Amino acid sequence: MTTQLPDDAIRREDGQPVADLAAGAGLTEVPGAIARMRQLRHIDLDGNTIRHLPASVATLPQLHTLLLYDNDLTGLPGEFGPALRHLSVGRNHLTALPDALWQTTTLHALNLAENNLVEIPETIRALSRLRELHAHNNQITALPDSLPGLRQLQHLELRNNPLQRLPESIGALTELTHLDLRATALRELPESLAALPRLTKLDLRWTKPDHHPGWPHDLRHRGCAVLL
Repeated sequence: MTTQLPDDAIRREDGQPVADLAAGAGLTEVPGAIARMRQLRHIDLDGNTIRHLPASVATLPQLHTLLLYDNDLTGLPGEFGPALRHLSVGRNHLTALPDALWQTTTLHALNLAENNLVEIPETIRALSRLRELHAHNNQITALPDSLPGLRQLQHLELRNNPLQRLPESIGALTELTHLDLRATALRELPESLAALPRLTKLDLRWTKPDHHPGWPHDLRHRGCAVLL
């Protein structure tokens, strides 16, 4: 394993510097040289064994995309940069997330999947530009009532969580197109799901509510794929 920056790690894409240190780099730490590259817009550290993300990297002023899927992170820094749009920290060992994450209002896509998270806080409402939220394969039991704050959300993945409740306010996510609720513990489905105007796919396989309401038929009639 190494903490050094390989010679070929930095490339240019559309004229912008990109740090490509994904699987195969064998990193146990984020190379210190990364934090000194103030023009970086894209950092790919997927598939390493990194345990700590320095704030000096997370707060790079022009950083647009930060990928840390499949590492050994147990926590995240207390601040993020002003330009961050895409953060992927799936398949790590996270049990909690810092308040600063929910204040990163520039985020468009957030991958929290395959961790050990038990909740999504009410403060997620501040992520009003978020379009994708991947939170599958965690230990989440409920969603906050503040979901309508995610007014641009299009893709929501919650499969394989012990999810017991969906708030009626989920019906206010008027841009939502994909909702994945496979293999949850939901016993009841809110009727507000039927009112989602742009929904094109609702996946409920291996989720066993006490009864199936009639509105999935209406969703199908208007062209939504409903998988039961």
